[in-house]
Amino acid sequence: MKRNILGVLSIVLIIGGIGIFLYPRLNNFTYQRKVLDEKEEFIEIREEELASEEKAVLIEELYEKLKLENERIYSDKQEKLQDPFIYESVGINLRKYGIENNIIGYLNVPKIGIDVPIILGANQKNLSKGATLMTETSYPIGGENTNAVIAGHRGLPNKRMFRDIEKIEGGDLIYVENFKEKLTYKVVKTDIIEPDEIDKILIQDGKDMLSLFTCHPYRVDNMRYVVYAERVKK
Repeated sequence: MKRNILGVLSIVLIIGGIGIFLYPRLNNFTYQRKVLDEKEEFIEIREEELASEEKAVLIEELYEKLKLENERIYSDKQEKLQDPFIYESVGINLRKYGIENNIIGYLNVPKIGIDVPIILGANQKNLSKGATLMTETSYPIGGENTNAVIAGHRGLPNKRMFRDIEKIEGGDLIYVENFKEKLTYKVVKTDIIEPDEIDKILIQDGKDMLSLFTCHPYRVDNMRYVVYAERVKK
């Protein structure tokens, strides 16, 4: 009888252990599936709006506004730039332009198998949903003298986020689907910096860049890990 009970307990513990092991993976799979569905809807709506003369005007208005903002950020020399994990503010409310949840686009990094929304405003609520645009860095629409710094958690219990960021290497491609078009960037280097080394993520004169930014090392978080990528022109 005791042997039977011990046998049952052993099976229960094994099943429980497997469940604990698989739970984060299943949650991440569910999250990625949801993001991909939302991204597909985002792109479909974008194409429909670009085909609509009235809504295309609104999109162009937003695009021109963000271009002006990027020029301002560059000319101001990003004096207000700080570590993104203390930011709460949102520079522009995208709802005025028909974009819900302040999602300006989607980030795809094939090397580490992630698709995440890019949300304006680096508050904890947004960081739990995806990546965020670092305030006082360029909006992710491309252009000379820009560097859109995309910040994200190193990982959450049910989402991988930037957990595997160290696997990204020079030459790897990164994609951004914004409200107007798809942009392609090629990784040029990576770096580990101090949280206050803001000069390491500034706009570089004449360049069209995207940078990924997260805490480092994983579960310690006293440094910052940066991936630098430059735009691949068509």
